[in-house]
Amino acid sequence: MKVLNFGVDSRFRFKIVMRMTKLHDCCPTKLQRGQSLVELALMLPLILLVLSALLDTGRAVYAYTVMINATREATLLGAAKQLDDAVIQAIATAELARGGIDEQQSQITVDYQDQGFPPRTLISVDIAYDMPVLTAVLPFSSIPLVTHAEMEVFW
Repeated sequence: MKVLNFGVDSRFRFKIVMRMTKLHDCCPTKLQRGQSLVELALMLPLILLVLSALLDTGRAVYAYTVMINATREATLLGAAKQLDDAVIQAIATAELARGGIDEQQSQITVDYQDQGFPPRTLISVDIAYDMPVLTAVLPFSSIPLVTHAEMEVFW
């Protein structure tokens, strides 16, 4: 870039340089515009794929958080009170529904175990859920999520 020096102050010289660069850079040629369009057409599918995978990852983290909350809630109530397995499953199902997870696609398992010496009774609750994926181009159609919680029975 040439700087013209006419014996004037530097502010005026800066204005001349800026005008010259603006005139040169403001009008891209048709080839440059076409190149930008081709670059956009090549990169747009990749950008959309990454964004949709990021969206599915966020949904999976949210679903796992809701599932672990439902598992812990059902385990805590099952350990505190003597409840039937169907009631504990209903509690977990209500927590899943409150979090927006389809309870038809989840399996809830409640199990009581005697362990250790002296024997102590443990309750364990497992929830398995196949979260459907929004991105149709991936080789899998769902993400399997599994949570587990166990606690010693108080009653």
